[in-house]
Amino acid sequence: MSAGGDLTVRLELPQDWPASGLGEVATVSRQIPPATTLPRGTRVVVLAGGAARKRFFARLLGKGPRASRAVRGSALLARGYTRLGAGAADEDDAVWGYA
Repeated sequence: MSAGGDLTVRLELPQDWPASGLGEVATVSRQIPPATTLPRGTRVVVLAGGAARKRFFARLLGKGPRASRAVRGSALLARGYTRLGAGAADEDDAVWGYA
C-alpha cells in the first residue's frame, strides 16, 4: 500500500489482449483484491498499463497491452468497490474505487 492508504494495481495482461483494450473483465478482476479484504475507505487504483518493470521495454518497443477504463471499472464493481472514478495518473491512465 502506498502512503495515504491507497493500493495501486499494475495489471499483468497477456500479449494477445485485444488492441481495443476491451478484454475479459475476469482477467482483470482476478488481479484486484476483494473490497471486503481491505480496510473500509481504502482507495484502490488500477492502472491501464503493464507492470512497472516492463515500462522500459514498452518505451523501446511501443506500448504493451492496456485494459480500457470500462473493463477496469467493471472489474472494480465486480470485486465490490464503490465511488468509482477515472483520470490521468503518473503518465498512465487510472481507474479507482473505494473499499
